[in-house]
Amino acid sequence: MMRGYVVAGIVVGLSLACACSPTGQANRDSTAAAVKVERLAQGPVKNLPAGKVFVNILEFRQLPGADYGPHAHIPGFVYTLHGTSTISFPHAAALSVGQGNAVFMPALVVHAHVNPDGRVGAAAIAVGLILFVILLCAATWMRGHRRRVVGAVLSLSLIAGGALPLIGASANDFYFIAVRPVAQRSQPMPRPDGRVVYTSPDLDPVPAGPYVETLSAITVPGGARYDATGARGPQMIIALRGDAAVLVDGKTTQVSRGDAAFVQSGSTLAVLNPGGDNLQVLDFALTSISAASAAT
Repeated sequence: MMRGYVVAGIVVGLSLACACSPTGQANRDSTAAAVKVERLAQGPVKNLPAGKVFVNILEFRQLPGADYGPHAHIPGFVYTLHGTSTISFPHAAALSVGQGNAVFMPALVVHAHVNPDGRVGAAAIAVGLILFVILLCAATWMRGHRRRVVGAVLSLSLIAGGALPLIGASANDFYFIAVRPVAQRSQPMPRPDGRVVYTSPDLDPVPAGPYVETLSAITVPGGARYDATGARGPQMIIALRGDAAVLVDGKTTQVSRGDAAFVQSGSTLAVLNPGGDNLQVLDFALTSISAASAAT
C-alpha cells in the first residue's frame, strides 16, 4: 500500500508537469546540443509548509546493516551517491535506488532506510582479511629473499583491506533534498552520521501550491553551456563532478563538487563548464502548477 502511494505520486507528478517543467524548458533553451538533461524523479506536493521556507541538502552515510527507521517526514528526494540505497515499507516491497538514481518520497509515508547489500561487501572484506592472515602465517615457512618479498606484499594487502571499511567501501551515501520550514534551520541533525551539505536562502516569493518538485541530472561537456532562462520557480544546482561556473542574473558563482547554488523565481540561470572534462550537476526545481499552466 505504501509503495502504491510512492508510485502514484510519481505518476501524478509526471502527468502534471511533463510538458511544462522548468527542466524540460531548460533543455530546449540550452545553447549546447551536446548537453544532456535526464529527469531522475518528480513528484507533486499539495502545499508548502506555512510561512517562510528554504531548501537544503542532507547527506547520510549508512554503514552495512544500519537501519534508519521506520519514520515519516516532509516530501523530498533521495539521491544515491554511492552504493545502493534500499527503502523499505511496512506493507509493500522495498525500493532499491542505485548510484546516480533518485526517488521522490511523498509526505508522511512511513519507511525505513536499510543497507542489506553492504553486509555482503563487509563479509567479503572480512573473508579476504582472514585469507591474507592465513597466507601471511604460511609465508613464515619460506626462506630467504622470497619470504621477505611475500611477507611484505601480504602485509601491505592486509593493511589495504583493513582500510576499506574506514573509507566507506561498503557504506551507502545518499542525499535527501527537501523544502523545509524556516523553523528547522536551527534544528540538530536527526542522526549523528548525517551532515548538512547546503542550505539555501529563504524562497522569495514563496510559490503557491500545489506544486511539482523535479530532480534532474545534467551533463555539460567541456567548454559547453547549459541555459535555463526565465525560471518559473526556484532552482538549485548541485555539483557532483567537476567545477561549474553558475550564472544567476549575470552574476557568477563558482561551484565545486559537493557545493550548490540557488536561484530565486524569475531569475536567469546558466551553467558553464570551464574545464575539459564532463561536468555533472543535479538540478532541483520547484514549480507552482498554476504558474506552469499559465506559462504554456
